[in-house]
Amino acid sequence: MLSIDKNFIFELHRIVVEGLSSRPGAEGDARPGAYRNRPRQIQNSNHALPLPADIRDLMNDLIVFINKPTPHQMDLVKIAQVHHRFVWIHPFGNGNGRVVRLLTYAMLAKRGYIDKNGARLLDPAAVFGSNKFTYYDMLSGADNLSEAGLVAWCEYMLKGLVDEVGKIDKLLDGDFTKRQIIVPAIEYAYEKEKINTLEKDMLLVCVEKDIVSASDFRHLFPKDISRVNVSQAIRKLRDQSLIAPVSENARKYTLTMNRSPLTAGILKKLDDCGFLPPLEQTRTS
Repeated sequence: MLSIDKNFIFELHRIVVEGLSSRPGAEGDARPGAYRNRPRQIQNSNHALPLPADIRDLMNDLIVFINKPTPHQMDLVKIAQVHHRFVWIHPFGNGNGRVVRLLTYAMLAKRGYIDKNGARLLDPAAVFGSNKFTYYDMLSGADNLSEAGLVAWCEYMLKGLVDEVGKIDKLLDGDFTKRQIIVPAIEYAYEKEKINTLEKDMLLVCVEKDIVSASDFRHLFPKDISRVNVSQAIRKLRDQSLIAPVSENARKYTLTMNRSPLTAGILKKLDDCGFLPPLEQTRTS
């Protein structure tokens, strides 16, 4: 099982900052995988960060809290508390926002809210990225460690997670995904002349039937056209990564959307429907 300890957190930090410039305003850190050794201040925040000499003890306490058994119904409250406490400590010179998102993701995975097969998926960045100013305000409101501020922060984070679960449920609804995402993406690709009329109609058949064979496309062609022409059209869709065999050498196909002419339309519709968070947004170290 995933072990969340000091070395794990150091490795997260090393991953997000190593090789990046550590000049002021850059994304790197002069000490990848090590706690900061200088006093720091968060821009646009009144929170006085702990001194470097206190960071090790504060982080050790936080790691103990992370690994302390918790009733399952309190998992998300605990994860919310850890997220704030980590940012409050601000243990690294730079990259704290990126690390805490990965740490939050790891804790969600450890408690079963995310699995490697993608059957359950929560994206912490989507929770916090929808409005960076609200995120900062809620963090700041809890920085004095008052009960009211911490409760407000936890409510904010939990509401974000609930909203994210609702979005995932929508995407797992086949009818919604077809109607609101895939079909509009096909129409978008057609409008942008990425696919022609025949290809559009063939893809819409794929959406309707999920798994198709050559006979499912036959009605789209003139009656006197040969099977070779149908096969050629199918081959062209395959070459564009628009469809793929359901198994090796199979003559049944399914729609694909990875790095194809549909990709831009898929991303556009996901963004239009609020499924994509804005670009990385964190409080500046």
